[in-house]
Amino acid sequence: MGSANPNALFDVMANKYRRRLLCRLIEAQTANEVVYVPGEIHTGEKELQELLTECVHVHLPMMEDLGYIERVDAGDKVAVSHGRRFSRIEPCVELLYENRDRMFDQWD
Repeated sequence: MGSANPNALFDVMANKYRRRLLCRLIEAQTANEVVYVPGEIHTGEKELQELLTECVHVHLPMMEDLGYIERVDAGDKVAVSHGRRFSRIEPCVELLYENRDRMFDQWD
């Protein structure tokens, strides 16, 4: 498997909801831990249903195609875990996340 494409990663990181999701996956205790979407990335700036629709039709397919996330069967809920290429981007996402207050005026 080749190296990750930095342009693709930074395109993903350019959106706050995708950033939140990747950072939540960084915080996961194991690679198999699931993150529920949109519940775990919702902070109230949009209606929950609107964010769910946006995630299902835009954000999740983009990150799935890149191999960053994998959808997990969670019944009637939408859940994701680490994708096959997550380990390739994890160091960069972690570096940005851990230094967000020093690097960015606005992360979220």
